[in-house]
Amino acid sequence: MIVDVTTKAQTDNGDQTVDLGEQTWDKAILNGYVPEGATVTIRGYRADASVTVAEACTESNMAYEWTSEKLQGGMVENLEIDSAKFTPEKMTSDTKLYFVETTRDALGRTVSTGECGDPDEILHVEGGDGVIAWTGGDASPALWVGGAALLGLFGAAAVYMIRRRATA
Repeated sequence: MIVDVTTKAQTDNGDQTVDLGEQTWDKAILNGYVPEGATVTIRGYRADASVTVAEACTESNMAYEWTSEKLQGGMVENLEIDSAKFTPEKMTSDTKLYFVETTRDALGRTVSTGECGDPDEILHVEGGDGVIAWTGGDASPALWVGGAALLGLFGAAAVYMIRRRATA
């Protein structure tokens, strides 16, 4: 059986955060004896940050599932297996992605399984609120200034029209 499997959630930017539209995947590193025909399955779960770890990795929160091709059996050292990349759907910035690895032999028996909540298997979502940033600070002053400018323009046009009629 496999002696040791370590995993690490991956992102395009190389850190533990997922920016809106960024791809993510999981990497499993196998060391030890791999049974002939074994497969590695990676499941990704999406949950609100306020959800406990026990509640996060449930079928209702599953957002992603990938299974490797059948592996060649034998002793391996640092055999890296990357899951397929995926782009999480639009999420709020208080969301976490949890990855869990399960390795099974050719008969479907579980050889190794990860634990939901492993710090290396959690990604934090950043900028997922879908709100376009207002670079000028608070919107209220901009609305007041814009409204005052528009009001001044209408006032100037009215004065011009009144003077023009008076001279005609």
